[in-house]
Amino acid sequence: MPVLSLIYAFINLIILGLVLFFALRKSVGATLVNRKEDFIKKSKEAHDYYQESVKNFDQIQHRMSNIEQEAYTYLEETKNNANRLGIATIEDAKRAANVLIEDAKHLVGAEARQMRNKIREKFVSSIIEQTKVKLSTNVNDIKRNEYIDEYSREKR
Repeated sequence: MPVLSLIYAFINLIILGLVLFFALRKSVGATLVNRKEDFIKKSKEAHDYYQESVKNFDQIQHRMSNIEQEAYTYLEETKNNANRLGIATIEDAKRAANVLIEDAKHLVGAEARQMRNKIREKFVSSIIEQTKVKLSTNVNDIKRNEYIDEYSREKR
């Protein structure tokens, strides 16, 4: 009996295998065919995208070279303009500096004259004060005349 039950199990296994084979054959085959078609379609799209990206890359490189050339030209023009303007600006700065130097010299001269005048005024006022003090002490007319003469000599 165990042999007979083993034979029945084997027959059932074969029947199950045949049923599965015929039932699943069409769906698995269709799935594999669909996957193959999707793969071919996706690889063609990828190739098209690659071709388009190569084309865009070439265009971008061409634009970049144009931009670099324009930038170089603009830089040269700017340098030339700056050189022309720089020379004029340097000359203007030199002229302005010379004017400032001359103005400073005049100011220093004026200040020096003003200081000399103030020193003279202080000197004269101190001499007058000293003279008043000397004259206020009981000095006779002869001495007073001598002091005035002495003062006038110093003043000259």
